[in-house]
Amino acid sequence: MILRAQYELILETISKAKVMVLTAPKGLDYLDNLLRLLQEKNRSFALFSMDKIEERKRIEQLDVAQLGTLFSQPITLLHESQFLSMDVQKICDAVLNNEIKTTLVFTGTFLPPIDEYLLEALRMEGQYIHLQFPTFYELAQQNSLPTEDQRLPQRIIYGNTLDIHQEEEFIEKQLLTTSAQLFQTHLGRGERINKADQLTKVLRQLAFHIGEVVTYNQVASECGIDNETVERYIEILIKSFWIIRLPSFSNGQRYELRKSHQFYFTDVGIRNALIKNFNPIDLRNDQAALWKNWVIAERIKWNAMNNPSKDYFFWKTHTNQQIDFIEVDQQTGSVDAFQTLWDKRKSPKIPKAFSNAYPNIKTHVVNRSTYWRFLAQKSKP
Repeated sequence: MILRAQYELILETISKAKVMVLTAPKGLDYLDNLLRLLQEKNRSFALFSMDKIEERKRIEQLDVAQLGTLFSQPITLLHESQFLSMDVQKICDAVLNNEIKTTLVFTGTFLPPIDEYLLEALRMEGQYIHLQFPTFYELAQQNSLPTEDQRLPQRIIYGNTLDIHQEEEFIEKQLLTTSAQLFQTHLGRGERINKADQLTKVLRQLAFHIGEVVTYNQVASECGIDNETVERYIEILIKSFWIIRLPSFSNGQRYELRKSHQFYFTDVGIRNALIKNFNPIDLRNDQAALWKNWVIAERIKWNAMNNPSKDYFFWKTHTNQQIDFIEVDQQTGSVDAFQTLWDKRKSPKIPKAFSNAYPNIKTHVVNRSTYWRFLAQKSKP
């Protein structure tokens, strides 16, 4: 089991909160680990699986008094709670008012049908936690920084979700199985996927174009489906924490792209499984794109755990001058720009058009000599 810094936070939150929401990407094996930790802490709990129709219908038909009897353990976990169609607000109010005496934990790959104001209140109180795929920092804490630095070429191929001590054939098989879960049509109530083969095409197009400017029209044309379907599928993939969308950064300067997007995968191992390419990094023609995906995804995951008040962008002009990653701090207003380089022997190039347009934005280079600071530093780089 990978030691997760967030598990301690989850256990601490459960011990003091009455209502909590915990989300995680599909395929991340977090529930068994969480239950094991609760048992180790001698915490009594009851688990109800809302993706099981009979169990869900049973709970949905009960009133508050009956639910109070059913939820008799100190901790009640409603797993895959996004499938609930009942008035979740009513249950939350009953728990918050001590009519139901339990700590209620909603878990799932999507948010439960919860009132947006209550969700925002939970977020502000630290009672909404999104469990990330394992981060570089957590792996370095567990295995040591020198060890993870040595494993870097493997991480860029296989990602962070699996123990890379195992045989490569086994790792690749596991990643292919995990990536296949993305094609399942039963994602959540209201999250409709008409045809799994269409979702497959959309995902693979995004996988082949990581770090590039991609339009919905382009993906739709390459997949042979309509724009609306592509946009809806991409929104679902973002909401289910599989992909990251970066909008373009612009203040109206000439030649800047203004309404464009780039897409990355939250774990590069899944991306490589989608295109069925596990070749070593030194034998690939997508080295730069893979490195860019890995460091950007790792930075965003790290910030989500430590500096959540961040917005993310890329910058590009119609003449193909580009800044890979821009980070804006919502609280301070500070902006930092980053260029990624896999080959640390190369000299970084900061476009003059960017420096001239934004002289006050600090620029940085993320290569194999500097990446660990970028991925494990709470303050600004």
